[in-house]
Amino acid sequence: MATTQTPEPDHAELLRRLDAAAVEHIRTRIALDTAIADARAAGVPVEVIESRSPYEHGLAQRAADQVDAERVTGHTAPEHLIPKRGDQPGK
Repeated sequence: MATTQTPEPDHAELLRRLDAAAVEHIRTRIALDTAIADARAAGVPVEVIESRSPYEHGLAQRAADQVDAERVTGHTAPEHLIPKRGDQPGK
């Protein structure tokens, strides 16, 4: 009885897709955290912000605190995690 082998997945392509998804996730997270901080700074109650974000209790507050701290220092922590073109593994 002959066995049928399934082809090996193209790991390089899968890793490129993973890298691209991770980059988009980081960018979206930065945008969300910034919007949360802006809403809080404008006086929107944290409870209302939390009800409209995917963060569990307290995480919206923490995200806003992080963005505010980054604004004071001029350093946006997550952006350094975004690989530059050509630096992504699998390329």
